[in-house]
Amino acid sequence: MAQPVVVLQSTASAMSVTLQGAHTDVRACLARVGYRIPYPQDMKTTLDLNDQLLADAKSLAAQQRSSLTRLIEEGLQLRLRAKAAGPLRARAQLPVLKGRGGLVAGIDARSNKALLEAMGVDA
Repeated sequence: MAQPVVVLQSTASAMSVTLQGAHTDVRACLARVGYRIPYPQDMKTTLDLNDQLLADAKSLAAQQRSSLTRLIEEGLQLRLRAKAAGPLRARAQLPVLKGRGGLVAGIDARSNKALLEAMGVDA
């Protein structure tokens, strides 16, 4: 059997791998050229989803002519991008009182007891 040929093409945003030959074990081919995949290629995940949510997701995927896996991937990517961007909160506008006057004569503003007596609360 002929040795498979691994062709790695790299750009600034992505890397593609092309296998030429009869060999189909991608991991073994990449290992021959020194490239290591940091996670299992056949990794699967089990999710416990609400039945109605799953039915709605399957329906949406079918309407979009996409797979449920792709729909879930898109949702995760959106949430992760939003989290990475951070919350954009507007600066809080504090109210400004534009009143006249000031402290009432004869009340010591440094004394809680005096302030409570002025308000008519037993101190």
